[in-house]
This record gives sequence, C-alpha cells and structure tokens, in this order.
Amino acid sequence: MTDSAYHTTEITILLKQLEYAAVYPESRMHFIKEALKSYNRDVQAMGSAIIFYHEQEDPPISYMYAGTNEKEMHDWLHTRLKVSGDIIETEMKQGPVFLEDFQTNIWPFPNQDEPIGLFIEWYPSQLARKMSKSSFILPHLKALAEIMRKEKLYFSDSCILRNQEWVELVQQKDPGGLNELLTVTQSIMGSDMVFWGNANHKNVEITNHAGALRPGFGFQLPIGQGIGGNAASKRNIIQVNDYRNCSYRYEEVTNAVDSEDIRSGFAIPFLDAHGNPTGILYASRRKIDPFSLTENLLLQRVRNIVDPITHKRPSKKLYTAESFQSLVAKKKKELRTLLLKARNIQEIEVWLEDLVKGNVTIVDDRGNPYNQAASLVAKPVDQPMTFNLHQTEETYTGKILMWPGIALPMKDWPEAEEDIVNACQIVLERQEKQQRVQENQKASWFKDILQAPNREQLFYEGVRLGLPVNQGELWYIEWDEKSRRTTQRIRSELEEVALRLFKSPLIFLESSAILLLNETKTYHTPETFRDYLLKVFPVATWVVHGATYTALNELKNAFYQSKKMMTRLQDAEKGNYIMEIDDYRLNSLLDNPSLHEDLEKFTYRILLPVLEYDQHNDTQLTKTLVLSIILEKPSLAAERLFIHTNTVHYRTRRAKEILQLDLNNPENDVSLKLSAYIYLRKYHPEMLQAVSRKERQ
Repeated sequence: MTDSAYHTTEITILLKQLEYAAVYPESRMHFIKEALKSYNRDVQAMGSAIIFYHEQEDPPISYMYAGTNEKEMHDWLHTRLKVSGDIIETEMKQGPVFLEDFQTNIWPFPNQDEPIGLFIEWYPSQLARKMSKSSFILPHLKALAEIMRKEKLYFSDSCILRNQEWVELVQQKDPGGLNELLTVTQSIMGSDMVFWGNANHKNVEITNHAGALRPGFGFQLPIGQGIGGNAASKRNIIQVNDYRNCSYRYEEVTNAVDSEDIRSGFAIPFLDAHGNPTGILYASRRKIDPFSLTENLLLQRVRNIVDPITHKRPSKKLYTAESFQSLVAKKKKELRTLLLKARNIQEIEVWLEDLVKGNVTIVDDRGNPYNQAASLVAKPVDQPMTFNLHQTEETYTGKILMWPGIALPMKDWPEAEEDIVNACQIVLERQEKQQRVQENQKASWFKDILQAPNREQLFYEGVRLGLPVNQGELWYIEWDEKSRRTTQRIRSELEEVALRLFKSPLIFLESSAILLLNETKTYHTPETFRDYLLKVFPVATWVVHGATYTALNELKNAFYQSKKMMTRLQDAEKGNYIMEIDDYRLNSLLDNPSLHEDLEKFTYRILLPVLEYDQHNDTQLTKTLVLSIILEKPSLAAERLFIHTNTVHYRTRRAKEILQLDLNNPENDVSLKLSAYIYLRKYHPEMLQAVSRKERQ
C-alpha cells in the first residue's frame, strides 16, 4: 500500500471508499463512483473510469465512469467495451470528439502481471504530466478486482459464509462454529496457522486454533499488550511483517508464538452490538510474507458477515460526588512545584492520575507513550478523554489520554487544560535536554576508552557516569536503520528499557549501542531485552552478549570482539538475531583480541617458507595449499580456484615440500590445519563463506 503520509485528504477518502466497495458488495457501485469523484477533485481531472475484466462471466467486462458528459461517456465506453479484451486498451486511447483537447492516461492493474482491469483518466493537456496520482490507487484497484474474482469461491450461496445457522453459531462463540471460521480464514488468508481469542475488558485468551505444530498452543495477554491486545484496545486491525522484529512482542506470549516459528501476523477484532471487542481472529505465516491488501479486505468482509458477537459488558465503577475546592488549591501548588523541578514526564502523569482519580498516559502523535514504562501498563478498553498536547506552537505533539474517575472539566479550575499542557511541554523539553547531555557524555567517554584505555581519569569518569568499570559484561546492540533512523526521542525510549531492566544506561554509537552490565547482578535474558527494544523501535535488531572484562583495557578488547561477532551474526542465515561470545567455537577464539596477534604470528611462522617462495616466484602455492587443506578434496579446491585438479595436486605437493613439515607428527598436522584456517579467514574470507553456504545446502 502507498504510504499514507503522502496522501491528500481526497486521496485518503478515495482509498477508504474503494475499501468499502470491496467489503460492502451491496453498495459497491456507489462507493466506486464516489471514489472516482474524489480522484477527479484532487487532481483536477475532467473525468476518470475504472474497467474490470471478469473471468468466465457474462458480461466479461464492467466499468464505472465519473466526470463531465456522463451520458455521452457511458455511450462511448459501452460501444468500445464490446470489443475483445485484447484490444480494449488500444480502443480507449482514441477518445471521443468532445475530449479532443484532453490527454488520456491508461493504467493497467496490476502493472506487471496480466491486467485484470484498467484505470483511465482524462486531463487538460497542460496538467496531464504533473497531476496524475494513479500510483496511489492502483494497489486498491487491484485488490478490489481480485476480490470480485474470488467472490464466487468464498461468498456464493453454496458457501458456509452464507449459512445462517453457522453464522449464529459463531455469534454465540460455539466451539464448532469457531473452528469452521478458522478453516475459512486459513483458506482465504493462505495462513499456516490461525487462532481465535475470546476478549473481554481485561484480556484476550486463546480458545481455538488450527495449524499448530505442537499440541497445547495457547496464551492469555492483557488488553493493550501484544498484537491481539492492541487490536482489542484500538478496535483496529493490527498487521506485522515480522513478529521477531516488531513492537508488539509481549514477554509472557513470545515463547508460545516463537515456538510455532510465526513470522508474519494479522489480527482482526470482532465486536459486539455496542462496538466493544469480544474476540480476536489471528492469521499467521511461518515465513516473512506480509498479508496483502486483498487478504485484509476479504477477512474484513468475513467479519461483517458474522458480527456482532455476543459479549457481556462489565459493569462500570461508580464514583461518588466530591468537593474540589480544597483539592484544586492543593493541586495547583503541586503543579507549580513540578514546573520548577520535574525532570521526567512520568512525574506529571502520576500527579495527574491523582487529580482525576484514574489512568493517565501522555503520548506523542504516533500514539507512543513519552514515558516508556506506561506502555507496559494495560489501559481500560473505554475511549479516553483527551487533551491536545499541541494547542498552539508547542514543540512536543501528541495527546494526554485520561480515563477519569471524576467529572471533567472541573468548574473550579476552568484553565486546567491550558496549565497542564504548558507543564507537559516544559517538562518534556527539560527531560530531552538532560537526556541529550548524558548521552553525549557516555559516548565521549567510551570513545576515549577505545583510544586510551589506561588513562586514570577515565576510570573515575566511568564511576561518575554510573558504569561498571572494575569488571562487567558488554552487550553490543545494532539496529537496521535503512528504512527508519533513530531519533533523540527513540534513543531516550530505548535507554529507558535498559534502565528499567538492568539499572544500566545505553551508550549510543551511531546505529549501534553498548550496554555494560555488572556481572554480580541478575539480569533479564538477551531475548527478553531484545523484545522490549522492539516495542520501541520495531526494526531488525541484533544482540551480541557474553564479552567480559576486568579492566578498562579489556573493555576495549571486549568491544572489538563483539563487533566482529556482530558482523558474523548479520552475515549468517536470516532469522537468528542473538549470539553469545563465549560459545567456545573456533571463530570466538580467533576473535579474542588478547589472542588475535599471537595467533596471526603463529600462522605467519608456520607458512613463512611457502609465503616467501610465492613472493619470489610469483606463484600461488599458499592459497592453493590452505584451500585444499580446509576443503579436504582437491577437486573442490580446483573448482574454487578455476584450475585443473592436477594443478592442485602439484601445487599442494610442492608447498608441503617447501614447508618441510613432518605431517605424521600430530602437532605439526594440527598446526598446519589451524594456520590454513586463520590464513583463509584473514586473506580470503569469501572462500570460507562459500564453503559454509555449500555445507548449508
């Protein structure tokens, strides 16, 4: 789908109308025409038309036009659409007489595959090149055309979706009816696994599933958490491209979901007669393959058939009336104090919750809490009362969301909203400035460690910053920022995660960060830490952990060892995002900076005779020797080097003669093999990678 950030109001309305045309077939032609009118207004088109090709139907073509000269255009289109589908596009290029001064643009959809329809627009010639916005709507037209082609398969009178008895079973949450719903969903969505969760005002609980790899699949999560909990609280469809790198991972659910190897996910809320969520239908795939707009709209149509679902509404808590006069005076005084001293927006939230006797969350314009800890607290399902955080020209945008237990607004404090918003702006600015200064101090300290780790003042500077300098463990985190970069706000939220879980700050270095942990404390696992990071910044996130140090010079070595391991982790097969340094594999040993120099000297001394021979005679004995030793088969070495197998035999035999090593001696044999591996790893790493890929295949 097109990025909504580039949509005008008219285009946004148009796309919604096309979605309605897909989901509400009884009013389809009305919505299509309204969509065309919106398009014409937005781009100043004289008129526009949509033509659909229908496979094995009578008539095989349908169309809709909106614009000027509607009767003449309908007659003209009707005449031309009688021809074969193969020449329709050619026929459309030659417009009617009354369109001589207009440019005709024809856009087949989809663009690459065999067209299933055409979108046509007529502009004044001087506007034609710059005004077309067809690319915004072609994906929606493609989805609508695909749905029209699939309607007989899923929505004809003979299908279960038209069976009223089954619909009533689903509405009553009958287990058999829900299992049939899962079967239908699995077919429509092309899902590997589907499941249903009952929802109430507190949580979502999985009750039915199909396609699980293991028996006993299920979980319960609070409203507002995870994919399903957010779908329930927001009453919106939630879709994630890759569950392992999304912001909806919830600690008590991830093990169950990851054990099923779920990657792409989709959750749609089902509502009762009062609009409250009463069930969540999930669809998922075990590979990164996001659900298409067509699948999205098809499932919305299924939901429309079975809604509303029965649901018991919870009784609301009643609050007694209270005099606010003395309370308001006290709260005004507290707010003045916060304006002078508060350094964290959480202080405003706590104060405001006491004022309104209910839940409060202050969020940005994307709906993310400024106080990261607030994102972990379940909020009521009911719609909140809101204050806009940007009433005039304030820097920080968003809303104050409140679920008050008292009557608002307060007659004894008519200017309360303005005072509270002003306080939020001041505290948010103070919080961000403080975070920026601290972030720069930590980054400068760590860069100085890499340059001169033995400087005594760096030890005391680290102590002042609250970092474990005597001993600890280094975790290296890296983010894929190709599609989205971190901002000061995001970095602050990421650090809030580290502080909450480990009582230790993050040290940011461009697109990566360092976490220094005191080994004497108990911490959350890297998996849990990564899941919390994804809630803040849902891009591919890698974590390398396990590098330890007992002095600042060892901290430098631990960093470079972790950085090398990070490169290897990212070059490895996709799907693995966490690696431990201390895994006792050969590469971990070779990456250890304290051993690295000695091992390279060892390799050089072993191979020195043949290296010198190559240098003086312009030969490639060393490369051939080490590759044949690692591959163990001359034919494979010949294939990699693009030479004959006999050449490999000759070069290997000649190299061993030059080395003059007794390879019957186990120590010499192992030494040569280790040297061969280290040499290849340093000078020809691409050959080792090719070997690894061959093994995986």
